[in-house]
Amino acid sequence: MRKEAPEHESTDDGFGEEARIALSIVLDNVATCVDGFGELLEAESAGRQDEVERALTESLEVAREARAILTELLMVDANSQTSLWLLRGSILVAVEQIIEPLGLEDRARLAKQMSGAQRVVAGTSELLRRDMLPAAEALSPAT
Repeated sequence: MRKEAPEHESTDDGFGEEARIALSIVLDNVATCVDGFGELLEAESAGRQDEVERALTESLEVAREARAILTELLMVDANSQTSLWLLRGSILVAVEQIIEPLGLEDRARLAKQMSGAQRVVAGTSELLRRDMLPAAEALSPAT
């Protein structure tokens, strides 16, 4: 990590004003997405998730677009400032790791898998009640 640190202190952090503004916009959009995801969880429990899903989808699109702009700004001069590659890449990866799990596509796929698993569990418990419990009662001594 010391190899990546600048040799001399400087007021210029290597990002520039545009990149700083873009990063603040990305972080604000990510916060909106996280809030929207929390609202989605609340709405699912109340059975009104459709309108909240639309809002979350829109905020995720805005956040992804802002992330793309930030990526362009950070990588536009990447060859001249190789000492910042690690930091810039880490920032972009961190933003990606927050945004992507909030995506509704993966959530819909997981919900479908979960409902299938719940059907299997429900079928298993019905099988247990129907076939196994009467046999167990017949084997137990009468009291």
